[in-house]
Amino acid sequence: AAPPLRLRLIELEAGHHVLSWVIHHILFDGWSVGVLQQELEAAYRGLEITVSPEQDSHSSVQAMTQPPRTLDRSLQYTDYACWQREAEQKARQEQELAYWKQELGGELPVLELATEYRRPKVPSSAGQSIQRELPAGLTEALRSWSREQEVTLPMTLLAAFNVLLYRYSGQEELLVGMPVAGRTRAEWERMIGFFVNTVVIRTTMEENPSFTDYVHQVKEKCLGAYAHQEVSFERVVE
Repeated sequence: AAPPLRLRLIELEAGHHVLSWVIHHILFDGWSVGVLQQELEAAYRGLEITVSPEQDSHSSVQAMTQPPRTLDRSLQYTDYACWQREAEQKARQEQELAYWKQELGGELPVLELATEYRRPKVPSSAGQSIQRELPAGLTEALRSWSREQEVTLPMTLLAAFNVLLYRYSGQEELLVGMPVAGRTRAEWERMIGFFVNTVVIRTTMEENPSFTDYVHQVKEKCLGAYAHQEVSFERVVE
């Protein structure tokens, strides 16, 4: 099995290096990238670099280390795992699970898009991704409109994405998975680990709502999901 963490320092030329790290997703999420970068910067700024010329015309770099300004590490990911196993947390998760049983109760529609491919009998993660960068003017207009409606930009984009799915499929009821950071407590914001969870946003196009009304429906569903995000998606599926 591949190791969960691999580091490599690549010297491109004298005084120019690239640090590459490969970390298994089970240990790391997107939020953790920023935390690690800040810690590396703090440690790097704790080095006093001196450069002295040598006879062979190359430079030798000596580092006079000072105590690195590391971030608070009084809490570790193991503390988070222990918290998840506590009886109080389990009771709370049972309450949150009741919300999801109600939210995802009844018959769940399966999205059927008109493509030339049949849905496989055994689902897989095989697929492709296409990235498109929105023009700056459009992005700012979307931000401005979202502020006027007192919704977040992701809520507006999710609503637009759902409208697109509705146009393609004709299905009024849609279920879309949305990733959430999972760091519901301030003390977890500076921790490195895998906190990401997936919540399901279930909305409907019944009665042909206006886009503004539909965005507010999405907002209500998102806020409910955020308030009950501590139950893992795997457990909700079970």
